[in-house]
Amino acid sequence: MLERGLIMALTLRQLCEQSWYQYEMNIVAGSKGADNVVQWIYALEDAHAGDFIRGGELIFTTGIGKNEGVADWLLSFVKTIYSHEASGLVVNIGPYIQTIPPEVVTYCDEHSFPLLEIPWKVHLVDVTRDFCNKIFESEKEAQTLSSIFETIIFHPGEAAEYLPELSRRGFHGEGDFCLIGIHALLDHTSIIPDQIFTERLVRLVSHMEKKAAHIFRGEYLFLILNDFMADDMDDLVNQVQTLGANVNCSVQIAVGPAHKKLSQLSVGFRKVEALLRVTHAKNQPLMYYDRLGVQKIILSVDDTQVLEEFVHDTLGSLIRYDRENGTDYMNLLKRYLDQNGSVQKVAEELYVHRNTVNYQLNKVKKILCMDMDTMEKRFQIMLAFQIREFLE
Repeated sequence: MLERGLIMALTLRQLCEQSWYQYEMNIVAGSKGADNVVQWIYALEDAHAGDFIRGGELIFTTGIGKNEGVADWLLSFVKTIYSHEASGLVVNIGPYIQTIPPEVVTYCDEHSFPLLEIPWKVHLVDVTRDFCNKIFESEKEAQTLSSIFETIIFHPGEAAEYLPELSRRGFHGEGDFCLIGIHALLDHTSIIPDQIFTERLVRLVSHMEKKAAHIFRGEYLFLILNDFMADDMDDLVNQVQTLGANVNCSVQIAVGPAHKKLSQLSVGFRKVEALLRVTHAKNQPLMYYDRLGVQKIILSVDDTQVLEEFVHDTLGSLIRYDRENGTDYMNLLKRYLDQNGSVQKVAEELYVHRNTVNYQLNKVKKILCMDMDTMEKRFQIMLAFQIREFLE
């Protein structure tokens, strides 16, 4: 179950954009990772304490007490924090680490792991306090953005009021909006807590070029995507599934339709929420609303009792007969419809004579009190089967 929490998406580049001159900060290696998301600031001097890293931290170190074997220690230190998915490393150049060893630079470049340095005269307390304040401000922004989208979804009449603010934040109000619902279940074999998994999910989105936001609803996480192309969507889905597989997490995803108007997000949310419940109930890893076919109609019916009554009125007598007599006429009827009414093909599937199939079909007609020779009746029965499968 995903843990509800505030998730920000402040990148290392954004965090440091005003710090290069203020703190004489210099990026030594791994510049390709400058868009890594920074969740927090953490001072660390011992590689063995790497297990305390949750992922997404920008690590600060002075190398204190490492007067001998600094090169080997720093390389081991970098490898450890990289393996724990730290966002980068800031080395305080001074009496303990006087220069960055070339092998460390090479490793960071090869792994796109940002390695920065600041001079000893800069007080770390000033840098870390400044960075923490920026992270807090980013969290406030993220919280406000989530609140905006929650208002738009649950009070669509107010959507137009938020267009200027969304535009200021880089969203294209006239572009397409799409929702993706995610339900993640971490079992006892998972190697990370659910809050960290949630943070990594949102980091995936933050690394993409298009704008996105997120909200929580119960145990579900919803991503609101702006102007994502079909390929972008498929790529994001694949990355989420890969992340789940890597940490022994069962992930179910529901991809909603694109909407041209911001006010239509409310409709899209209801569709995705309903589809996500279906993926969970049917234990399906992935479902696209646009690929549902006739099930779109079923999903749009909010009153499930209406659907249940339709199934009962159409197939109830046959379901009851099978249950009371140990027969399997429901399976026979489903095969008959799937084969477009071909008795011969059903007989071949079941390895019985066609006369046996004809006899059983006549029995089914009597139980249902229904003639299946017309297209209208066949459609009714087929729809009842679709609804039954959808509800199970």
